[in-house]
Amino acid sequence: MINLDADHLLFIEPTGAPSATPTIDHTTRKLVGAWRARRASDYAYGGFHECTGEGCRAVSDDSDYWIDGLMTNSLALHYLAFHRSEVPQSELAKIAALTAAPAEPTEEELTTDVLNGYEDEDSGLDDL
Repeated sequence: MINLDADHLLFIEPTGAPSATPTIDHTTRKLVGAWRARRASDYAYGGFHECTGEGCRAVSDDSDYWIDGLMTNSLALHYLAFHRSEVPQSELAKIAALTAAPAEPTEEELTTDVLNGYEDEDSGLDDL
């Protein structure tokens, strides 16, 4: 589901393959800091979001989350790190406005949370 309104963050549907290595920069670190302070929605769903990128296997958990009043899901960090070229400028502006301090992402935040335990052999995270 694509939703770029002012109340949602990174509800996008990439079409291209994920990058071989994640983009780790100030923008990614800013989202990581905000993600760590997230609040889970009061609702859980019976399903999950799947990344729509070509050949991508990333899936979300069954919840939505609130970050600085913006609704997002557990694929947000994946989209930003592995599909950066497809993230609209409007979404990057929302991340820039987040109040959390930047934080260094862990391998688990970049893989386990978004892949729900599936191993991503081509993630490139071993090179970080």
